[in-house]
Amino acid sequence: MYGFYATTKYLINVFYRPIYKKVEFTVLALKRDPNELAMEKSSLVVKISNQEDLNKITDKNKIPNDIDLEKFKVILDRSELLYLLIHGGYVCGYAVTQVNGLYRFGYDCEMVVSRMHVMFKNLYVSVNFRKKSFGNFLNISRVLDVKGNQIPLVFVTKDNRYAIKNWSKINFEEVATIKQKIYFSRKKINHIIFNKNIKDYPSLKSLLDEIR
Repeated sequence: MYGFYATTKYLINVFYRPIYKKVEFTVLALKRDPNELAMEKSSLVVKISNQEDLNKITDKNKIPNDIDLEKFKVILDRSELLYLLIHGGYVCGYAVTQVNGLYRFGYDCEMVVSRMHVMFKNLYVSVNFRKKSFGNFLNISRVLDVKGNQIPLVFVTKDNRYAIKNWSKINFEEVATIKQKIYFSRKKINHIIFNKNIKDYPSLKSLLDEIR
């Protein structure tokens, strides 16, 4: 009987998927000035801001098969900051910080990154180098590079509790939930639910209200 219900649920989801989709994002913000945090940068992490510096790294270190070097070039072309973790002659992982421009997420959603905020995104550790805290090293390096008057933000899909837990370990807290509904792969409806602590981030509330 259980198999029947599971199969029926699966078929219903397959049928309705082209018509209706729903995705939720948890918005996290750093709740303290980075200069006040008892954290240290890892010597394994290198910040890259231009193609020349990237070439120096990739000439000396191997790129695992699951990391796309061309993606790095695209990131730098967008004037975003690229963080690489180097260990044992390999580029083991990377992360990105966006400091301006349009931040895109979900289904065709956009948000303007203001001078008061920075976006952390695209954290990835190569499969063969996981369970070594490399992702945490990349996150801490990004946090410590943020200017004191800026608020670092992260958008995480709500069901990714592992990522949310890791961010909370380095003083990030949940401040809002963005619910997105898509009908017929076109129409989107965004609904933002603010947590009570949003009062501590007045500039952030204004920023999220402008999502389109």
